[in-house]
Amino acid sequence: MVSTDNLRFNFSPAAVTYPSTTEQVVAVVALGSSENLQIVARSGGHNYIANGLGGKNGAIVIDLSNMTRVDIDASSGTATIETGNRLRDVAFALNNQAMEAALTGRISFGTAGGGFGFASRMWGLTLDTVQSMTVVLANSTIVTASSTSIHWSMASVTSKP
Repeated sequence: MVSTDNLRFNFSPAAVTYPSTTEQVVAVVALGSSENLQIVARSGGHNYIANGLGGKNGAIVIDLSNMTRVDIDASSGTATIETGNRLRDVAFALNNQAMEAALTGRISFGTAGGGFGFASRMWGLTLDTVQSMTVVLANSTIVTASSTSIHWSMASVTSKP
């Protein structure tokens, strides 16, 4: 049984999945689409109206908390960071490589809403430093979004019931 901290919004998903790879995410998306179920990706799961549980009963939740890889390329000054990471883990990984991070005050590492947080006035939004995103679309295809139009639309997506 999963539940939310906000008792005004108590939703019951049909299933909560915990994939570790992009291919596993694709499989869950394909299953949800074939059954005509709402699919919700959850990174940190913190949301006032329980959208991380689907925002209504019967959704399939893809909990990304097992996707925590952080690969750092010190020569280019870039990092590949999976969305299941917590802010603390990303900050430690970057600090261990003597890299600065324009991180936000968010609990999980993500860019929903741009990645706004306490450090945004000094460092900008998390999104300002993102070069590309790997995304699983509703038709189960994997794309890398890096052009301006696709990139910005992906970064500002939020779950809507």
